[in-house]
Amino acid sequence: MEYREWDPFKSRFAAAILSGAQDISIKPGSRVLVLNSRDDALSGMTISHISDIVGPQGMVYVVEEASHSLLTMASKRFNIVPIVYGEIPHKYRMLINVVDVLFAALDSPKEVREAFFNAAYFLKTGGKYLVYVQGNCNEPSHCYFE
Repeated sequence: MEYREWDPFKSRFAAAILSGAQDISIKPGSRVLVLNSRDDALSGMTISHISDIVGPQGMVYVVEEASHSLLTMASKRFNIVPIVYGEIPHKYRMLINVVDVLFAALDSPKEVREAFFNAAYFLKTGGKYLVYVQGNCNEPSHCYFE
C-alpha cells in the first residue's frame, strides 16, 4: 500500500480539490485523458491520484513529454498509458478510446488549442473537462496570458 500527501504545491489536481472543487467527475471506472501535467515531472502526484481514483476498472491516458517518472509509474500501474508528447491528436488517436474526463494544465494559447482538439477527438458526448490555466504573473496588476 502506498500513501501520499495531497499537497496542493505538488499537484494541480490536489490543489483544485483542496480548494473546494466539488464536481470533478472522476470516479472509479472513469477513463481520463491528462494533458501537460507539468507538476508531475518529479513526483507524479496528479497522475497517481487520478490513477487511484479511477481504480483497476478505469484508465488514465497521459499525453506529455516523456519523463522517467511517468514511464516508471506506468510500468507499476496498469491503468496508466503514457503517450509521448504529440501536439496534434490525430497522431495518437489509435491509442486512446473515448474518455469521460479531460484534465489539462494550460500555460499558453498553443496548449489551449491542443486541449480543444483533444477534447474534440476524445471527449465523449456529455463528458467533462477540468482545465487549470496559469498565466504569466510577476505582479498581480500585470497578469496576462501569452
